[in-house]
Amino acid sequence: MKIQKALETLYAGVAGKYYFGDAAWAYVRERTGVDLKGILEELAKERGSRNER
Repeated sequence: MKIQKALETLYAGVAGKYYFGDAAWAYVRERTGVDLKGILEELAKERGSRNER
């Protein structure tokens, strides 16, 4: 987490943006209207239940 915070600070210093963690998923959702994290979690859950059989 310290590295991500450092990168966020570095990007801000050059007028850039750096997203990580939940903020990155929120950015994708806001920009695209797609809940990519939710989709990936659902796929992982489906795959997990298939592997349990």
